[in-house]
Amino acid sequence: MNESNELDELEWRIDYLKNHYSLDEQIVENEPDLSNEEKETFEEEMIYLKEWIKALKDNRRKMNEKSLINEKNKDKINWKIDFLKNSIESVKASIRLNPHLDQEDLEFFEHDSKNLKKWLNEIQEEFKELEKTS
Repeated sequence: MNESNELDELEWRIDYLKNHYSLDEQIVENEPDLSNEEKETFEEEMIYLKEWIKALKDNRRKMNEKSLINEKNKDKINWKIDFLKNSIESVKASIRLNPHLDQEDLEFFEHDSKNLKKWLNEIQEEFKELEKTS
């Protein structure tokens, strides 16, 4: 189940429990024939429902925070990927535009290009892992 469906289900559960709580509350307030024991049972259930609603709302908050963090991380990773791709292209363009580069310059650009590609692959793997956890 994806995160959006989990949030939708969580919202549905919270609404369901709120309605159940309201119904119990109305019964306790408006049913004169309830015994003290029955009222206590409803009141205990209402306390339980309040705790459950609070826990679900806390889960919803955590899921929203996680989603925000993942979006920020995705933005950072996308920026890094774009930066690296542009850097690699810049190195390639420098080599193409300077046909008189000596061997030392070529080795430097080749080394630089390999490091950039390595970093790009690492960042892309990081992005894949982030996608799995989203």
